Parts: sequence; C-alpha cells; structure tokens
Amino acid sequence: MQLQRLFGDEDTTLPRDVHEMLQEMERLYSTGSESQRRGAWAIAEILRRVAGPAQRDDTHAEGIELSAEEDKDYLAGMADRSGTLPPTSLRRPFAPHDVFAAIDKNDVDRIMAIRDTRFELLLGADRCDAASQPGSRTPLEYAIGLGPKYHRVCLFLVGALSRYVNHMPDDRPLDEAQLTLLRKVRANLKLAIDQSLLRDDTSLVASYLQVLVMAEGTTWLSKSVKNVAYEVEAWASHKRQQGGVVPQPIQTAHDAISLFLTSHLRMRRQKERVVVAAVDDYVANATGDLVLLALWSRLAPALSEVPLYAFARDERCTALFLEFVSSQRAAPPSGPAAKLWRLAERIEAALHGGLRTPTSTERLDMVSQILRS
Repeated sequence: MQLQRLFGDEDTTLPRDVHEMLQEMERLYSTGSESQRRGAWAIAEILRRVAGPAQRDDTHAEGIELSAEEDKDYLAGMADRSGTLPPTSLRRPFAPHDVFAAIDKNDVDRIMAIRDTRFELLLGADRCDAASQPGSRTPLEYAIGLGPKYHRVCLFLVGALSRYVNHMPDDRPLDEAQLTLLRKVRANLKLAIDQSLLRDDTSLVASYLQVLVMAEGTTWLSKSVKNVAYEVEAWASHKRQQGGVVPQPIQTAHDAISLFLTSHLRMRRQKERVVVAAVDDYVANATGDLVLLALWSRLAPALSEVPLYAFARDERCTALFLEFVSSQRAAPPSGPAAKLWRLAERIEAALHGGLRTPTSTERLDMVSQILRS
C-alpha cells in the first residue's frame, strides 16, 4: 500500500484508528481525483509525523525546499520507502513569512528557491495590504535594515530583481501581470535607495540605481538616445532652439539619468552635499554613454545598428564606440554628417590620448570640453 509505506517497517505498531484512517486515505489516493490524492497524501504525511517514527527533520517536514540538492536527497529517500516519488505540487508552497525567515537566517538557497517558484513574494505585499509585522516593508528594505552582515542577502535579492528585468520580453508588449510586477520592482528599488540613505549605508545604492534604470527597458533608452541626438545635431549645426536656448547634449543626457534618482537622494545631494561616489560614477558613465550612443545613431544608417545593449555597462559602450570610429575611418560619412564625424574623431582622439584608462567622470569631462570648444 503506497501511503502506509511512508511509515516503513513499523506501521504494524500503529494504533487501530491510525490504521483505519490510513486505509481510508489509501482508498482516496487510489480512486480519487487529483485534489483528493493530494489531500490523502498530505493527511498520511501528518499521521506519519504524529504517530510514526521520525523520518526527517522539521524543516523538510514542512515541505520547504532549502536547496535543490537537499530536496533531491529527500525525494530519493521517499522513493526508497514508498517506491514512488510524491508529486512536486504536494509540497507546501512558499508563503510571505518564508521570505523573511530566510532573510533572518541568511539563507540564500531558500531565497533562490522562492525566486524560481514564487518570484512575486520577493517584492513584498502592496503597501495598502501590508501587515504590521516585517511584511510591512519589502524584503529588500527589511534586509537593508538588518545591517551590513546582511549585504550578501541584499545582493541576492537585487540580483533576483535584475534577473526578472533582464528576462522581460522585448518582442511583444508586457501583459498586465508583468506590468504589475515591473512596477513593484521599481518601487522596491526606490525604497531600497531611500532606506540605504537613511541608514547611511550607500555601498549598494549604485546597484539599485542600475537595475532601476534597466527596468525602464529599451523603449525609454531609444527615446532618450533620440532626444540627446537632437541636441547633438543642433549643437553641430550651431542652431539655437526655440527661445534662443543653446543646445546642451550633456545636460539633456544628465537630466534623463537624474530622473531615476529618488527625491530623497536628490535632496541630500543638493542640500547636504552627500557624496555617493558609486552613484556619481554611475550617473557620469550613463550620461557619457547616452551622448556617445546619440552621436553614433546619427552616423549609423539605422538606430538598430547602435549597440543599445552596451548602455551603462562600465566601459563597454566607450570601447565599442572607439571601434566603430576606427572601422569607419577609411570611408568617413560626408554631407550633413561630416561635422558629426569630425566630432566623433575628436572624442576618439581624446579618449585614446592618455597613458591610462580614464574614469567615467574623466571621460564625461573630456566629452564636455570638446562640446564647449
């Protein structure tokens, strides 16, 4: 009998009422529907834990996956006793409190298991539905609040958010469920930035900001590149914009990135002169990349040939831009694009002229000086 085998060789010592209950569960398991089979297996497991010999520890008895390897070992043991593997669906699904318990224990394996099965739990409850317990904050906020010893957990949580963003489809619009999750991802990251600033712990703020920018997707990036390209063209042709405003490619690019800084971060940077070096470096890198991609888009036949995927990835965009200019030197663009090509050559010469690789801020300063001259 499949269910009684859960009790091993000692099932004959079980009380009569337990035997009768097991027989009833066996009947349901053999002839019932899928839901009845699940219920029968669950009740038999409860009886085994209460009346039978201890087979495994309490954590596994709860049906929670601590890791793939541990789960594999448990299922293998179940197969040895019953001859069949229990369906995965019979294990208790993760709940919100599992996330916070895993954070408390620094249990990265469990967090990854939750990420793979119920990612939405890592985003926490909606503010209007949140309880007064740890769940009133997002899991990432909660982990930040526990201090530096939980940085590893914070990194894994933001890595899970980054993974979701990177796997969003680019070839079709997001459905309502995906949009809801994406909005919660953005809210999580903004709350994480503010929580870190409140605790004067800014070591991971740049990482939160990077994923926040990524969460806007290629639509935002394409639009921003076009806006900056318009400024670059106006600068090259010495055209003043409506109202006599001088074109400012650098400022336009910087403003586009600054929109992702939370109001709390902007206020502290302006009024308290709070310096977050990693954030400043990221903003400078992203601003410079927007300018280079904008210039590239006016030299390439189509925007699709511009490597938007390299945006804000350290020095990758700069390296690809320099390769592009070098590859086109034998047949440079002519006509209206000639002035833009000369600008590209000047930028390439400046970035290649030093004995060491410039920092993001230094690269942006070089491009700014060229545009001012």
